[in-house]
Amino acid sequence: MARQRPWIIEDCAIASPDQDRFDHQSVSRELLDIVRGSTQPLAIGLLGPFGSGKSSVVRLLAAELKDDPKWAILHLSAERHSGSARARGLLYGLLDEAWRQDLIGLEQWKAERACLDGGRQRTAPRPTAMSAKPGKQSWYAYPAAAGAALGWLLASLATIWLLGVAVVAFSHLGGIAADVPAWT
Repeated sequence: MARQRPWIIEDCAIASPDQDRFDHQSVSRELLDIVRGSTQPLAIGLLGPFGSGKSSVVRLLAAELKDDPKWAILHLSAERHSGSARARGLLYGLLDEAWRQDLIGLEQWKAERACLDGGRQRTAPRPTAMSAKPGKQSWYAYPAAAGAALGWLLASLATIWLLGVAVVAFSHLGGIAADVPAWT
């Protein structure tokens, strides 16, 4: 007796090309060409309705890239992160996955987590041989910030003074408060 095909097919991502009934491999191969041909850092997002094969495409692409040391594949699912905190949740997931795969060290993971936990945006450049570690300011950053703040304060005071001079000058033209000097 011939084996009957089931009426209901489980909705789960495929794990190998021989399970591919809907030619998801053609999409994964197109993505593979894009990924390997890219000269810039790359982030790829697959959008589609539930059950359209996004996870299958990602698994097929991951199978192609798993032995290539130039590429790291981090799986994140937007379904787990919903609401207003979606972007932050995705960043937490990306950071944790990079740490689990030993793509970043514990100290960098802690520093990046501190940025996310504190709700602040990183403004310092990424660490290089010539820059400070994330989260640690160089000694000259503080005087530079103080100088910028003093500059803004002086500019604000000068603007307020000039506005006062303009008000007094216009009141003199109107004959009001003629005995008040404009420049003191």
